[in-house]
Amino acid sequence: MSEEATAERRAAWDHDEPYHTTVDGVEIRVHPDVFSPKYFGSTEFIAENMPQPTGKSVLDIGTGTGALAVIAAKRGAKNVVATDIMGQALDTARRNASAHGVESLVTVKESDVFSEIEDRFDVILWNWPFGPVDEIEDIRERQLLDPQYEGMNRFLSSFDQHVNQKKSAYIAFSPEMGHPELLSKLSEKHGVSLEVYAEEPQRRDGSDISMQLLQLSKHRS
Repeated sequence: MSEEATAERRAAWDHDEPYHTTVDGVEIRVHPDVFSPKYFGSTEFIAENMPQPTGKSVLDIGTGTGALAVIAAKRGAKNVVATDIMGQALDTARRNASAHGVESLVTVKESDVFSEIEDRFDVILWNWPFGPVDEIEDIRERQLLDPQYEGMNRFLSSFDQHVNQKKSAYIAFSPEMGHPELLSKLSEKHGVSLEVYAEEPQRRDGSDISMQLLQLSKHRS
């Protein structure tokens, strides 16, 4: 486990058995190896601030427990694709979709950012693991860390090929816990504008931070 694995992260991984928590009033099953909305507030924050999905197609990248996909479906999304790279996350997301009776609306599939995605969507959500680090030692740290922001680099290079209209992609970020200079550099490289769509103060790892939902748009090809 790298030095970036804080007490909160260790607590999240200390469970031996699956357990339940709630996200925006929706009960969610959490596998011990899957990103936990119980310990990290970004999932709840996105759920409270995501654009209204009614009648829209939604892509939920890095779905983890599938909480955001389930909530989008329950709020009237016409269909949701939920992706992750971890088998336990995919299984957990399917279980949660089934538990809430939205399995016919939520398609869960393995994909690394857009690696297995061909369609376009009305809304793209990514609860991005914005922690900056050179490398990771435990695959579970991919839930929280993006080594050298390689994942975000790939996202910025092609997200516009998967949205139906501008300003339809949203990512989670915290300038205090992330690397805003590197994100800005990558955004400029790919001709992407970032706007704060929603923001709230949170407490993370013993520090006060600002959690943001950033809205992306490509201003040049």
